[in-house]
Amino acid sequence: IKTVFAGEPPLSLYARAREAATRALALDPGLGDAHATLGHLKWRFEFDWSGAEEGYLRAIALDPRNATAHYRLALLRGFAGRFDEGLAEMEIARQLEPLWAPAAANQAWLLVLARRYAEGEAEARRAIEIDPDFAHSRSVLGRALLGQQRYDEALEAFRSVRLLVRGAIRMWR
Repeated sequence: IKTVFAGEPPLSLYARAREAATRALALDPGLGDAHATLGHLKWRFEFDWSGAEEGYLRAIALDPRNATAHYRLALLRGFAGRFDEGLAEMEIARQLEPLWAPAAANQAWLLVLARRYAEGEAEARRAIEIDPDFAHSRSVLGRALLGQQRYDEALEAFRSVRLLVRGAIRMWR
């Protein structure tokens, strides 16, 4: 998140994150979060998807209850078109953190990407119940409705995203 909202270039943050995770593993190679962090850096900055998967799997082997590692592995696999594997990992993340809105919304997103639009709609609606102000859930709902050719409802979902974002912008001013 910091690389999105920080006031400095993402690559300098990447270098600092990599250094910190590497230093942490030098002190304790059994730190699952450090392996997950390196996996995330491999995926998002080095575009090394297989290295990222290895990092997430190592983190999960060290701490099977690491919801973030399951979540990121789910997204990685889903975005690679391995939808069933991604959804299985996301289900684990959701069991570990049932009220985590990003996991709920991204489970819906993986279903939409897999063209399972009705299931994606149902999950997006559950995500909205968890956190009505999490705009991504409404965006995914709109995409699920588009996939079902329910255009008017999709438009309303996208409008609700715009209203949430406008409200957030006003709040930050």
